[in-house]
Amino acid sequence: KLEEIGFVWDSFEESFNQGFEETLRHKEQHGTANTPASYKTLEGFNLGSWQGTQRNNFKNSTLSQDRIKKLEEIGFVWDKLEESFNQGFEETLRYKKQHGTANAPNSHKTPEGFKLGSWQSHQRRAYKSGTLEQDRIKKLEEIGFVWDQLEESFNQGFEETLRYKEQ
Repeated sequence: KLEEIGFVWDSFEESFNQGFEETLRHKEQHGTANTPASYKTLEGFNLGSWQGTQRNNFKNSTLSQDRIKKLEEIGFVWDKLEESFNQGFEETLRYKKQHGTANAPNSHKTPEGFKLGSWQSHQRRAYKSGTLEQDRIKKLEEIGFVWDQLEESFNQGFEETLRYKEQ
């Protein structure tokens, strides 16, 4: 009788299944399984919070292997900061291929809407404050990323001035 009226025996399982279905729906609509932390569906389901709980459970090793696998199969990301860096780095590589330099203007946005200029500015601030990890510094420097654009601009102008003087 209880099952006939929709009684749920395992509310944790029901909650996971609802969050997973909402994550799938979000991926179909937006192309990514991952949402901002504050994201709520139109129906009011707090999907961002649900996803944050899954990430915490993963970090604390309390998320079952079958749930981990299920989420990973649809592109769920455990470390959003790592994903953000990787996306910015890939966009920087794409920008360099198109423009011959890894350094985009601060206002540059990709055709898909990624704010590359802002992302790069954030990397420069992190570098200057000493909070950017060494492996990321190395990775960016290897592709010609410049930490101080004003200094770079001055040096380029100075080199051009020297060339002009020689001529």
